[in-house]
Amino acid sequence: MFWGSEAALDITRIGTQDDSDGYVVFRNVDLRFLNIVLHIDDRFVTFGDGPNMVAREVYISKLEPMAHYPSAFGNAMVKAFFKDRQPVRGT
Repeated sequence: MFWGSEAALDITRIGTQDDSDGYVVFRNVDLRFLNIVLHIDDRFVTFGDGPNMVAREVYISKLEPMAHYPSAFGNAMVKAFFKDRQPVRGT
């Protein structure tokens, strides 16, 4: 997991790409085993477990396939960029 902030707005051929607060990399084999399909706007509520657990409500802003190996028949991993949407809850 990477947690940080990008200051710039990335302008690409397909339009502007919103900056992200960080990303998490998942292996596709693990996602398939757990029957999980990631979508943009899905919510993460915790990262990690045990004493290193971070409770934070963030939302997937972009999915990027990566690690294209012939043995994986396509991408072996996916990078899920996330963005904090404050305020997420009322007081």
